[in-house]
Amino acid sequence: MKRQLFVLIDAMGWEVVCRHHAFETLAPNRRPLETVLGYSSGAIPTILSGRMPREHGHWALFPRALGRSPFAWTAWLRLLPRSWQHRYRVRRFIREATRQREHITGYFQIYDVPVWLLARLDYAERHDLWTPGGLAPEGGVFDRWREQGRAYFSSGWEGPDEDKFARALRTAADPAVRAYFVYATELDALMHRVGTHDLEVGALLRRYEDRTAALVRALAAGGEEPELWVFSDHGMTDTVASHDLMGEVAGLGLRERRDYLGFYDSTMARFWIERPAAEAPIAGLLRGLPWGALLDRGELRRQGLDFSDRRYGDLIFLMQAGHLIAPSYMGRGAPEAMHGFHPDHPDSAGALLSPRPLPEDVRHIRDLYRLLVGDVGSGAGGGGV
Repeated sequence: MKRQLFVLIDAMGWEVVCRHHAFETLAPNRRPLETVLGYSSGAIPTILSGRMPREHGHWALFPRALGRSPFAWTAWLRLLPRSWQHRYRVRRFIREATRQREHITGYFQIYDVPVWLLARLDYAERHDLWTPGGLAPEGGVFDRWREQGRAYFSSGWEGPDEDKFARALRTAADPAVRAYFVYATELDALMHRVGTHDLEVGALLRRYEDRTAALVRALAAGGEEPELWVFSDHGMTDTVASHDLMGEVAGLGLRERRDYLGFYDSTMARFWIERPAAEAPIAGLLRGLPWGALLDRGELRRQGLDFSDRRYGDLIFLMQAGHLIAPSYMGRGAPEAMHGFHPDHPDSAGALLSPRPLPEDVRHIRDLYRLLVGDVGSGAGGGGV
């Protein structure tokens, strides 16, 4: 069983790889990968499970609560003045109290979602995806590695990227650890701040290549050259314009909460229809907006998003690439670059890089699962380090 190193760099899209000549020395074999529509909250579970969102159940972080909402306890906070509800300390209290009450171990943020709306929502990523059981009940790569008795290192999403590579490097001398999975997240945050063309982006990618090369050397010190696979979950698009979609919908004169519920992400809006008469005016408005498109059921099916219970929305409106919803529940302003646009746009594609020949059948991020579990050995003592 070969030692393997998997490096997932969030938002390192194909166009970014080409623009900044990323990993050309260390991993010259490369190709774009089709991604899923949406954000890392849907893409990461797809990579880790090899299944599309309708199968593993994760898409946006906030689906509609079909039963008890984990935020139901916050109902009394709606009595606070609205200005107080958006204060940092109040938001942090809601987040941490909910995390403890619900035993949430996954990535957990509430952003700027209104308090009144939280109580009607569920949260998709309740469990740590980077450990066995995180994608229950079907499971994912870490369940598979444990079943096969494969010892592994996994960094997950928490902590600085430098620390993740350093921790992996410290375990490299242990020959029992056969698989390394490093998840680097800081490129995503950087490009939100400076865009995709900035020199800082290229500098960070070079640091990633240096850290990865050092880890490859450490793993090869025992005389065994490890397999290296570097890949991403999606790309990134520079912002060209922002639009007040909340204001457009409010102008219809419908009553939010009673007629409909709306959730405004940066690049898409999702609506649950509470009264049938509200659907036609909302759908009519969305179809008439030139900077986005209302997705029909056929398109949602093609993207693996046709949830029969419509927990993620009755109507899904997707912005054109480069156009953002601002204000949104992710923040009042527009970042310099964003992801979450249609997978067919060139900027949306992820990337697969390696010094090895690339398997012909790895063309979509869901296919990465076969790389992750394709060389699983046997033996006792499997588990995370």
